Amino acid sequence: MEHYGPDQVEELIQTYREYSLVHHDQMTKIFSGVAKNHSSIA
Repeated sequence: MEHYGPDQVEELIQTYREYSLVHHDQMTKIFSGVAKNHSSIA
């Protein structure tokens, strides 16, 4: 893996945000029992 310097922080954050916006919903899933437990504390 490449090493990044402090001068690249903003570039890395922007790259992460762009990737996340495109792929977030495809990569997110609910785990068994979470919905039931969440509704009981809401």
